[in-house]
Amino acid sequence: MKEEKNKAIQIEEKNFTAWTPTYMWFAKTAGIILASLIVIFFTLNILLKPYMRQIPIEITPWLASGEEKTDIDDKNGGKVL
Repeated sequence: MKEEKNKAIQIEEKNFTAWTPTYMWFAKTAGIILASLIVIFFTLNILLKPYMRQIPIEITPWLASGEEKTDIDDKNGGKVL
């Protein structure tokens, strides 16, 4: 009887892990990481705004506002390059 209990205890000790993650833990951890990345992105975007270069409108005509866009279209003869 004692030997069977000892064997059962030994088997449990071999298979025992101190902690196993659950799906809830994965979801919580992924949420924390994602939220941190979003906060870091927007913080750096605000802090580094003065150092961002201005792209000339000739390079990106699709970003031009109404009047500027028509001027660019007229220069190209209304053709899309």
